[in-house]
Amino acid sequence: VVSGPNKVSSFNHSGSNVGFRTMLFVYTETGKGAVVMTNSDFGGEVTSELMRSLAMEYGWSDYQVVEKVLAQVDAKILPTYVGDYLIDGVRATLTIDGTHLYVKTAALGPDALEIFPESDTKFFMLASPTLLNFEKDNKGAISLEVTFQGRKIKATRVL
Repeated sequence: VVSGPNKVSSFNHSGSNVGFRTMLFVYTETGKGAVVMTNSDFGGEVTSELMRSLAMEYGWSDYQVVEKVLAQVDAKILPTYVGDYLIDGVRATLTIDGTHLYVKTAALGPDALEIFPESDTKFFMLASPTLLNFEKDNKGAISLEVTFQGRKIKATRVL
């Protein structure tokens, strides 16, 4: 796997079972990295924060904190994004509560996580380096592209 802003060679793997979350990350050239194992369904959030802290402390090019600016989005746009999507075969459900969008998927744990707008069509998460980019075609149909660990994945809307 090639990742990071400097395209430094690394490999990683994460996993989960009910009540557990794990993450392995290693730079292939230096052997530096980390293994994090948690005994909680919410361990992904702890792991992400720990990886960001390690990146800052040791100067890793991956997992660096990226500052984002929240955009004001017209509340009429948000309901058009609500629905179920398949992302690499994993179901993700987008819901709305007032003026906030949430995503729920087994890949991110048992709870819905808020996604935040940086524009009318681009959203980010705090608990994961995942980016969501919505597009509307000339017929008004909404599509979604998800960027996760440097991979751009076209999502299929199923509902």
